[in-house]
Amino acid sequence: VHPHPRAEQVMGPARMTFRLRTAPCAALLALLVSGCTSIEGPDGSFSSSDLNRAISKAESFLSTPQTGRIGADNLWLLRLAATHQPGLQKSPLFAIDPFTKYAKEPILRFVDPTWQPAGFEIRTADADHPAATRGGFYWFPSPYASDLYLPRDEVLLKALYGASTGFTEVDLTNLIATTTGQGDYDDTHALVALLAVRDQGCLPAETLAPHIARLVDILIDAQEKADLFNDLYAERVAFLYWAGAGDRVQPAWIARILHRQLPDGGWEADGSPGVNLHQTNLALLSLLYFKEGKPAQPFYVTPPRG
Repeated sequence: VHPHPRAEQVMGPARMTFRLRTAPCAALLALLVSGCTSIEGPDGSFSSSDLNRAISKAESFLSTPQTGRIGADNLWLLRLAATHQPGLQKSPLFAIDPFTKYAKEPILRFVDPTWQPAGFEIRTADADHPAATRGGFYWFPSPYASDLYLPRDEVLLKALYGASTGFTEVDLTNLIATTTGQGDYDDTHALVALLAVRDQGCLPAETLAPHIARLVDILIDAQEKADLFNDLYAERVAFLYWAGAGDRVQPAWIARILHRQLPDGGWEADGSPGVNLHQTNLALLSLLYFKEGKPAQPFYVTPPRG
């Protein structure tokens, strides 16, 4: 049961402010987009103009040369954002072909759900084929095991390639075993893994639905209690939209993301001074999703690479 939004109206000389305690309804979101109201969270209020300005600043930032870690995941997230903000196609990052730069990165399955790197396979771990990570479940051939560090990495890849390598109830049990119930990276990755399994039709949707719903509730609870502002904060928001729970995203979370944007248009995380590209991409996606107002968003880049 999701409570209806409750708001305290405060009349001002030029506008009406809503201090929201729960997620917005569609009518309130429409008011924001129309510019008729502003929304206030713990970090301050924002209006539709503020939202558009932040998106524009992020686009400008991403249109400049980037240094530091780029990563296949960031090229994928940028392409997702560009489906909503076409100007991002001018970014130097957009000119990078991830399938050339990261030819052996299995995560490129996110960019093209039909793609499979040469020589890639997944086996259930046994005495002759040890798990890629401590406490993990699967064996991967070299070099694909080298970038796997935790069991959540293993189960995510197993889910992403479920349509080609198979995905059973045992695999679902393995996936659920990696969750912590804390709304951390284990839980966000498990949620995306479940969505990938569902979207590929590997298991019946009704089998997966309770697990997805549980993780959605866990992420929302963790977000409401979050003190740190990091890529996990923005990640929860974006992933909730992927899970079809965007209508439960609270405006206060968006306000916090907006007010943590740096003057150059990027975002940094608490304890890690300096722009973080992963944080920036996830923050921008969250703003774009909120602006669009749809409860569900896809996490595959469309159309798939030909």
